[in-house]
Amino acid sequence: MNRYHPIPVNWYFDPLIYQLEKEYIFKQSPEYVGHQLMVPNLNDYYVLKRSNDKEMLIRHEEGISVLSNICRHRQAVILSDSGNVKRIRCPIHSWSYNTQGELVHAPQFEHTPCFNLKKDQVSEWNGLLFRGNNKIEANAFDAKASALFDFSDYVFTQAKQQYYSFNWKIFMEVYLDDYHIPFFHNGLRRLVDVRQLEWSINDGHSIQYVGLQSDLSKSGSANFKVYQDNLLGQAHNELPKYGAVWLAYYPNIMIEYYPYMLVISTISPVGVDQCINSVEFFHPKDVWLSNPILCAAAQAAYIETAQEDEEICIKIQQGRKALYEQGENQTGPYQPTMEAALPSFYDYLYEKIKNET
Repeated sequence: MNRYHPIPVNWYFDPLIYQLEKEYIFKQSPEYVGHQLMVPNLNDYYVLKRSNDKEMLIRHEEGISVLSNICRHRQAVILSDSGNVKRIRCPIHSWSYNTQGELVHAPQFEHTPCFNLKKDQVSEWNGLLFRGNNKIEANAFDAKASALFDFSDYVFTQAKQQYYSFNWKIFMEVYLDDYHIPFFHNGLRRLVDVRQLEWSINDGHSIQYVGLQSDLSKSGSANFKVYQDNLLGQAHNELPKYGAVWLAYYPNIMIEYYPYMLVISTISPVGVDQCINSVEFFHPKDVWLSNPILCAAAQAAYIETAQEDEEICIKIQQGRKALYEQGENQTGPYQPTMEAALPSFYDYLYEKIKNET
């Protein structure tokens, strides 16, 4: 395979390629599990939907850990949603664990069994938490990006998950594509100006800095109208430079800046043609408290754009599948300014599994 060449159609459908991706890409890449703002206080816990409620984040005296949320007695789910606890108590038989996951009480057992909850340590970058020591490097990004993705004085507000019936790589390709924005996103194109697009492309990641439109009084959808009207009111004529900044840390971590909102999303394959997008929303604490309409509108605008991106991904999946089933392969050219990071993503994929194919 030539580096920087689009990957062939069969890479989106071949079960062998999918197995190689799991082994040589995802097992060896940073695994994002959540943000420390999900558990801001001692004894806070947050059950991870991304693990199907199997795990939780919990803050204890020594920091934050990923802890199993499955009781060691009869394998019941213990906690739900989020909260604050000094003891993790299973409601079925009242087996209780401390916040380190150690079993401290098992009713009517003469001796407390040594059945502790599985615990994984985490490492941290800008508040983002990664399982074990495999994380984003502290100096991976320039000062501009680090400042924009500073979560200080932000609060975590909610998380959502969306299941998709297409290959995960298609989602990443659309994320790295600004070319479609003026043609497909009626709302987003009135917020961001792709003519003011700056790229930062490096080994293993890329960043898109997209300018803010000069006239926010013009909106392209009802959701974006509410967002833009409230943005103008909140900014008091001190509008930010960028309408969006999209960071992609390959293979599947996305960190996004919008005026008065940060978003973390991860696209995770669950099959060769199925994936889950886990999305987390964060807002400046003062804005969240004083202008909840702005925050809700920002999220609604984001979800609108995500739904439109899903349409694009489905169309691409359908077209490539038709080619694959006929044993054909087609690839197209890059638009040099608005699809500039696609070659770096393909190069990343080739580099990870080149010796296995």
